[in-house]
Amino acid sequence: MGAVRIDITVVSGPSGGDVFHFDLPVGGSVRIGRETGNDIVLADLTVSRKHAQSDCREDGLYLIDLWSTGGTTHRGFQL
Repeated sequence: MGAVRIDITVVSGPSGGDVFHFDLPVGGSVRIGRETGNDIVLADLTVSRKHAQSDCREDGLYLIDLWSTGGTTHRGFQL
């Protein structure tokens, strides 16, 4: 597997409707949170400073909650 195209859509809050596009190589990751060092920075107080991360691995894509206060939901399922 080479790079994988991923689209991350924010479904609610101040950034609701925003879509972020990434070409993620195997071994790559995208970090999401309020802190400026993240790949996706959301100005939403319900988002933790370091909220979640998407990892591209040989066996697929993984969405990992980074011990965020409110948790992370993907397609209706709480991680």
